[in-house]
Amino acid sequence: DSLRPVLLSADELAAAVGGYYAARPDEWAVADDLAPDEAAWAAEAFPRGGRVLVLFAGGGREMLGLARRGWRVEGVEWIPAAAARARERLAQAGVDARVHEQDLRALDVGEGGFDGATALGITYGMIPGRAERVDVLRRIARAVRPGGRLLLDARTAAPSARERRLFPARRALARALGGNAGY
Repeated sequence: DSLRPVLLSADELAAAVGGYYAARPDEWAVADDLAPDEAAWAAEAFPRGGRVLVLFAGGGREMLGLARRGWRVEGVEWIPAAAARARERLAQAGVDARVHEQDLRALDVGEGGFDGATALGITYGMIPGRAERVDVLRRIARAVRPGGRLLLDARTAAPSARERRLFPARRALARALGGNAGY
């Protein structure tokens, strides 16, 4: 089989990705903790017990890992099936956390209520266009208290075998959103 690029709107893409994962719920549950480097970054970036906003929350992996280490978490995810899976996993783990369903380009979670925020993985680069990415950063800055930090992961290390298998889908997603397909 070969992949054919298809131009989708953000809503069409969310429906397609959501349908894919709805048929494969375990794919949102591949991991349930932070990687060692992510845990170390969070420990350095955020005050213990503080409020952390997890952007691109997916199935809740980072939220679970941060909550287990004592942070109070809230997430933002634009794909409804992923947000539902995150809520389910958080509830199963006994973590009281809210997951907002919204596009980060319209991020609205209040002003200054978080000690920090995370945007882990390569998803930030999928936001289309420099101006929109800068606007998203401004929205994140409004959500985080003065002096708070954004943990923005822009991986440069060699990708794992699993990450390499996801590259075609990530490139298609980035192209569909008009973002950076060059990774």
